[in-house]
Amino acid sequence: MRQFACLFFLLIFGSIPGFSAELSYENIDKIVSKDTALVFRDQKLSTFQNNALLRDAISLFTQMKDSSEHDGNTTFISGCRVHSCQEKGIVAVDDKSQHLKGVALLSYNCRLLPYETGTENKDQKTPVNSTHEYCETVPMLRIFIIRDNRDADRLNLESKIVKRFREWGKKFDYKDQAVEVWDGASLTSNKGQNSRLSK
Repeated sequence: MRQFACLFFLLIFGSIPGFSAELSYENIDKIVSKDTALVFRDQKLSTFQNNALLRDAISLFTQMKDSSEHDGNTTFISGCRVHSCQEKGIVAVDDKSQHLKGVALLSYNCRLLPYETGTENKDQKTPVNSTHEYCETVPMLRIFIIRDNRDADRLNLESKIVKRFREWGKKFDYKDQAVEVWDGASLTSNKGQNSRLSK
């Protein structure tokens, strides 16, 4: 009878949106895919290639999972890009709301640059006005916080997430960092539009 009661409790409370429970990799991927599409939409950023869609970079950089940690009502999952594991990502998901609260990427800022005069390969003809892909040798830490309200508890959580992301990034010796706060109203309302609140 006691076993039946425990099973009944899990079935009922495990399905209630406000009830905190650790999320699986599969659920995290679905949440990240849905929320990044709503928040970042067509935002582009030079990460693994020139002007890549930010949501694609987040998906790729967390594709091969390497760790999962649970802190309070937040699940942190980190991973790296398949066949290029020096490019890494970590996400923070709120277990209660089941929405993305933050993302951090370690990327090499790969972008297209014009060839400089005198640097062309003498054995190959370089077209006039051509470009080449250039990537930094040391990664940059880019942090994206998704804010759906400005109450004290939410801002305190943001600070903890940023601190956690920085500690994670330090393990890989990043050179520079950038923190951006994005409007998360679109996650709970159809009226929200993607916008960067601060940088």
